[in-house]
Amino acid sequence: MPEKFNIESIPPQNIIDVKISGAFYGRIHQLLLYYCREKSPEDIQQRIATLDMEKPRDDFDYHLGTILTMVLEIEKVAKEQGKVKVIEFTPPETQ
Repeated sequence: MPEKFNIESIPPQNIIDVKISGAFYGRIHQLLLYYCREKSPEDIQQRIATLDMEKPRDDFDYHLGTILTMVLEIEKVAKEQGKVKVIEFTPPETQ
């Protein structure tokens, strides 16, 4: 049996404040696009529309919900701080 050791962890009920750069937000957004790359836009839209964070359908929905929650919270705070800029975006083609 492996030896036990201590790690640092954040209890689920704790809320923390984190500052991130727009560049790091861009990387998280790219992660979301990469994660969804093998799904059709219609499938992703349907999954988002019916996403249940308490009872996800499968691992894909579980992780999609995690990434979306992070992106949406970052965007909400950025809007509150007046740090959002509207840009034109062309999504990458799906394979």
